[in-house]
Amino acid sequence: MKRILSTTFMLLLLSATTASAGESKCDTEVTKAMVKKVSCTGKVHADAQKPGADPLDTEKLFECEEKFLEKCNKIKQKDAGGCVVHTAACSTLANRLDSCIDAIGG
Repeated sequence: MKRILSTTFMLLLLSATTASAGESKCDTEVTKAMVKKVSCTGKVHADAQKPGADPLDTEKLFECEEKFLEKCNKIKQKDAGGCVVHTAACSTLANRLDSCIDAIGG
């Protein structure tokens, strides 16, 4: 589980840094928010995978999603047009992260 999560983070960060045409505070902050979303969601999945654990807590998953969208939108509003790498809407970025998260959840 830790290996999958680490690999996911590395791929996420590498894709952000290699595509960058220059430094951008907006991209830095959005990348941090993306990593937090994957981490938050990964913890929820890990908790559900423990022997004898309760089923997947969809309420916590929703909270992870909402926190990401709130943070991402706040960053993008504050620094409008400042993102060089993460130019897509926050909801689109969240959908891209969900494909990584699906691999974690099994």
